[in-house]
Parts: sequence; C-alpha cells; structure tokens
Amino acid sequence: MERRGYFHQKFGGQYMPEVLMNALSEMEGEHQFVAQDQCFTKELDYFCNEYGGRRTPLYKARLLSKKYGPDIYFKREDLLSGGGSSFQAIAGQMIIGKRTGKNKVLIPVCNPQHGCIAAGLAAAMGLACEVVMPEITARSHHEEILEMQLANALITIIPGDFEEVCRTAEACWIAQAPEVVYIQTRAAGPHPYPLMVREYQKVIGEELKEQMMEACQKLPELIVAAAGDDAAAVGAFAPFKDETGVKLIAAEREDHAVLTRGEEGIAGGMRSLFLQDEQGECLPGRVFADMPCQAGAEPELAAMAEKKRVFPSVVTRDEAILAALEVAALEGFLPGENSSYAVAEALKASRDYALDENIVVVLSGKAEKSWMEACMRKKVER
Repeated sequence: MERRGYFHQKFGGQYMPEVLMNALSEMEGEHQFVAQDQCFTKELDYFCNEYGGRRTPLYKARLLSKKYGPDIYFKREDLLSGGGSSFQAIAGQMIIGKRTGKNKVLIPVCNPQHGCIAAGLAAAMGLACEVVMPEITARSHHEEILEMQLANALITIIPGDFEEVCRTAEACWIAQAPEVVYIQTRAAGPHPYPLMVREYQKVIGEELKEQMMEACQKLPELIVAAAGDDAAAVGAFAPFKDETGVKLIAAEREDHAVLTRGEEGIAGGMRSLFLQDEQGECLPGRVFADMPCQAGAEPELAAMAEKKRVFPSVVTRDEAILAALEVAALEGFLPGENSSYAVAEALKASRDYALDENIVVVLSGKAEKSWMEACMRKKVER
C-alpha cells in the first residue's frame, strides 16, 4: 500500500460521510495500536483457536489427485465454527470495538454464515449483535436465522438488494456510532477496512505456507481461491505476494466477473473495479440463487490483478456444480457454493501441471441447503 488507504496508488480510499470519519479514524488508530499489543493477540488467538477451531487442516484429496495428475490439496476453512473463513476478521474487529468502548456489533451480510459467526462471537464476548440481511436470503435460510436468534442476535430483514442492506446498516451506524462497531466480512469498503480485514485473514496463507512445507518441503505451484462474498482470496494470497514461483488464480462467477470485466468506479466507500452500465454507473451485486453478491472487487485484489500478480478466471455455474459433485463422489464432502467455483478452476488448470507439482484450493465456506439441492438436481439429471 503506497499511500494512506490505497493499493497500487488507485484502489481503496475513504469515500464516506463526514459524520463517520471519527469512527473510521478511531478504528484505524486502534488497529495500528493492537498490532504490537500481546494482550490483543492473545485474546484473538483464544477466540480463533479455542472457539473457532483454527488451525484448519490442509487436506490432500488423494482420489481427486490420482484422477487429475498433480497433487490437489484443500485448505479447509469451511471447518471453522459457523462454517465460514471470515471468522478471524470478524473476531478481530469485534475485539477492537470492545476495546474502544463499543457494546454492540452491527454487521450487514449477504451470506448468512457470516451472521452466525458474528452472533456467536458477540454472545461469547458479551456484546449485543444486530445482523442486517436481504429478504431474499432470509426467506430460505431459516436454520441460520434460528441459530442467530438463539445467540440473542437481532435480525433486521431488508427488501431489495445488498446495496440497500448496506445503506440501512450505514444509517444505523451513523445513528449509533459511539456504541456500535461496524463489521466488514470482505477486505472492502472505506479505509481502514480493506487493510484491517486482510491483516486478520492472512492467517489462511500463513498456515498454508507452514502446512505445505511440512507436507511437501516446498511451496505449491498454484493456489486457487474464489473472489466473492468473503476475504478468503485476499487472506490466502497476501503472504504469497513475493513468492513469484506460486501462481495465484481468483475464480469468478460468470455473471459477476468483476476482476475480469469491471471498470474503475467509486461505490461502497472505496474506489475499485465494478461492473457498470452504459452510463458508467456502478451496478449492484448480482443475485445467485438466494444470496446477493456484493458489488465491486476488493481493492487489494483489484491492484494485484492489475499488476498481473493475481490472475482472474471466469467459471460457469454448471462447471462449479459438476466440480462439487466430483469432490463429493471422490472425497466424501460437498464444497460450499462459492468454493466450488475455485474447485472447478483448479480442476481445469490441473492439466497444465506435472505429477510432482501441487495445487491448493481454498474452501472458504460450508455447503448450504440451497447449494446441496442444486447439486442434487444436477446429479439426478445426469
């Protein structure tokens, strides 16, 4: 990051109402302070390790590897408590909020797994929690909503797209700024969130490095992660920025290929890449099945793609479903929806790698009911 709040001199920034600048400044200052604070690190490690279940396994998919040639490994972030890889980022932001005197967590989510993580952690930390989510998601995720409510979270359901959810959450933040810590699940939004979330999420890549050296005595030749509704890709890629022998691929959904087809714009408090209409207006996130996708690319990923350090690749929904079914048949578990796009890309890329080379796929979230049903329908059709 070359200047305050920006990556590659152009992506990032802080485009927010003046009334929230104090809250952002407070968050930034505390984040910088706790970087050297052993008490903070100890508390974060406690929640992530003892509550969340870190470190996550690096699983060698033996039958899948036998079929495709190179050894294929899965970084099992989907096994964390709540089923999502954003656990560390959510925990870190909550602890910072608590240290600055906040008593309530406010989190807008398009993925209900993030709401479950936030509700559980807030209860464990003695904080109130409000989860703001779109109606289309709430209608088909009754189990997750029940889980949040059992942890005493308040669920606010908003008609419309995820941008409307974020506007509602931002209005609540403005009204309650002294008492509320606002949570980002992606390395996106106004500075310091992209930097802060990446710093917490890079544990994924750090663990991956250690585990590959333990298992193979070398780094992998390829890492694939999905660019989507969490910060798994940024977290996995960040520790490998300078490891030029490791190729980094960000798998994108065909209808929301922001890194591949996006143009520069400003929305959501940041400058980044967005899908845009003919008038140059940033389009909202698309809806996949019952979950909207957040608009715009994470600014650091956008910078890494522009510098050709990360290579985006477009994957179709059918490819993702077929890849998920293959993992289920050969390895005995179904990857989550977003992760399945990364799996599909890794399987396609495997033909370019030799038998003694290694591919790692980051599995960022567990499979939800709607994704299981979609995969089952495809299996029956076949």
